[in-house]
Amino acid sequence: MPAPAGKFEAVLVLPRVLADVLGAGRLRVRAATLREALEEAYRRSPALRHHLCEESGAFRPHVLCFLGETNSRDLGTLDVPLRDGVEITILQAVSGGGAARPAVATGPGDDSSGLPLPGVRRPA
Repeated sequence: MPAPAGKFEAVLVLPRVLADVLGAGRLRVRAATLREALEEAYRRSPALRHHLCEESGAFRPHVLCFLGETNSRDLGTLDVPLRDGVEITILQAVSGGGAARPAVATGPGDDSSGLPLPGVRRPA
């Protein structure tokens, strides 16, 4: 599917652990595709690429990227068109830092962080 001729505003949402890299947890970018949006974020903050990507340019195994509610791994390509106002959410697995303790899930889709997961609605 070809990218639209125009560029759209998207919001890159970073986890707390990466927010310090940009100085903020959200970054507005203008781009036609998901790949262009990520490249714009890397251009503004080169350290971000190091935290998210392997040397090959692919996301690190512990990094997930969601375009809206769709995992980028399910898209097959990062060259998908954006729509105006879409959120690009980055999730990064974090481990270590203390004595092991069992994770306690509090509901469907809970990752034990207390943060909602994209595409997962909690029962009321």
